[in-house]
Amino acid sequence: MGKLSDVPDMQRVMEKSIRNSARKHYSDEQIDALTQSYKEQYNDFILNTQFEVVIAEHRDRISGFGAIDYQYSSINSLFVHPEFMGQGIGESILKKLENMAKEWFCDGLMVFASINAAGFYEKYGYTEIRNVDIETPDGRFVPSVLMSKEFEGCKFTLPIPDGMVEFRSDF
Repeated sequence: MGKLSDVPDMQRVMEKSIRNSARKHYSDEQIDALTQSYKEQYNDFILNTQFEVVIAEHRDRISGFGAIDYQYSSINSLFVHPEFMGQGIGESILKKLENMAKEWFCDGLMVFASINAAGFYEKYGYTEIRNVDIETPDGRFVPSVLMSKEFEGCKFTLPIPDGMVEFRSDF
């Protein structure tokens, strides 16, 4: 589980991951807005009991991490450092987050996936609900894909608070 001292390394992993994998799908301005938005959240991930963080390490270095938001039954983050992509780290983190969710509330999970990450989630049973624009704290809108996964034997209802996203039909 994550510690406050992990935050700077988490921020570095997130930024390298986004800049490496999202550049085909997002403008530089959108990438800057995304990275800044996530950086502002990481202390909350560690300090707030609404979140739980899973960290993968390789030789005492953070190779990836994920965060689950229990209040909204959602995956808030899942990033793997580019040096470690394609080695099963993302899958391991996702499975750990799903197991934690099952222990906590059972129904399922949702994720606002970046366009470049939607295929990853789809591979592990998440289904696309619709395209959405996520507003960053600086007022920019970033296209994303709202996805969900219902755990076996459960009925999952999306817990989306009013005003959290702007829905639209296409990018």
